[in-house]
Amino acid sequence: TMSNRQGKSVENRTKNKSDTYTPVWNETFFFKNVPLTTMSIVVMDKDTFTSDDKLCDGFIDLQRALGRSRFANNVVVDLRHDGKSQGTARFDLEFVPQGSVDITVVNATGVTCPGETPDPYVVVKYDGTKHKTEHVNNTNNPTWNAKFAFGSHDLQDIKKGVFKSDVVEFTVYDHDRFTSDDKIGEAKFELIALADKSEQRVALPLTGKNATGQLYIIAN
Repeated sequence: TMSNRQGKSVENRTKNKSDTYTPVWNETFFFKNVPLTTMSIVVMDKDTFTSDDKLCDGFIDLQRALGRSRFANNVVVDLRHDGKSQGTARFDLEFVPQGSVDITVVNATGVTCPGETPDPYVVVKYDGTKHKTEHVNNTNNPTWNAKFAFGSHDLQDIKKGVFKSDVVEFTVYDHDRFTSDDKIGEAKFELIALADKSEQRVALPLTGKNATGQLYIIAN
């Protein structure tokens, strides 16, 4: 059981396994629109003619289990009843980013281009869509404050279980009037950072050959 972002409890349940102390389920459940907080587990004993009995319970701290990763395999949960251990349960976890994606390219500091002061601009790519800021003339510390809406994205085809992109890519270029533009550096932002906080203000180090400086963005 988990609570979604509207505070409503969302529950999934496995099939029952008959006459066993060591059940194996291997069932997959998808919780949509939930924050990475706590997942509660309750183990019940199914009874045919009377109400089902609670055997034990436990919980998973999802933020701790996943950390900065999208996957956590073989997570062991201690199941207890009246304070006493009643065994363990094992889970594989997978985080699937969802929702609308808005990116604001705020500014950059310390960007350089060999032999000249650059006229920087940024190309932002996500899930097959590309946006570009205006270039700023003759500066190592440009400011754009350019906001791009990438729309609503469900980053997993739920029926097929196929992942799409979950990384936003940034490339900083030096605008040249008469020749091809030179690449200054690149950066990436992983959407898992938005899992438990709807807005992130991030400084992204620029990488690449001779790349210097940082790119500052807002993601929500």
